[in-house]
Amino acid sequence: MYVAGADSPNLPAQKTETTKAVEAGTSKSGLTKFAEKTSKGDGKTEKKERAARPVAPGETLPNQGKVTGGVDGAPSVDAGKQGKHVPGHNSESEGKSKWDEGENGVKETQEAWQNGTTVKPDGSVRVGKSSDGRKVKVHQDKNGNIHGYPVGQ
Repeated sequence: MYVAGADSPNLPAQKTETTKAVEAGTSKSGLTKFAEKTSKGDGKTEKKERAARPVAPGETLPNQGKVTGGVDGAPSVDAGKQGKHVPGHNSESEGKSKWDEGENGVKETQEAWQNGTTVKPDGSVRVGKSSDGRKVKVHQDKNGNIHGYPVGQ
């Protein structure tokens, strides 16, 4: 009986390892820019850049993608997850804490992340205050994007 092994011409001699790193920075235009680097075991590195779309405080939130309220150094906001807390958004979920009608909460979420206190041991949840004084709870996903919602004082 034949067992395929490392000497098989149809199988690679060694396993190829893939790793990813995400770096945040700011472009010349002030947009939050993300560089995604993929490194394969063969030593080659790919680089993809995605800029977060800027949104003003009263502007309609897109259904998906990354957005920014222009807060320096803050991670991008995931529009789909943020939308669960925005009245009238395509992703709005019943029973979720909501931003006021006409607000998208992007800038407030980024502000709260920047000045917030970590409340989960893994660092993925912070509670902070926005510039208008509201208390905001912010969650960070495995990709480094955040979303937030107002909570009681």
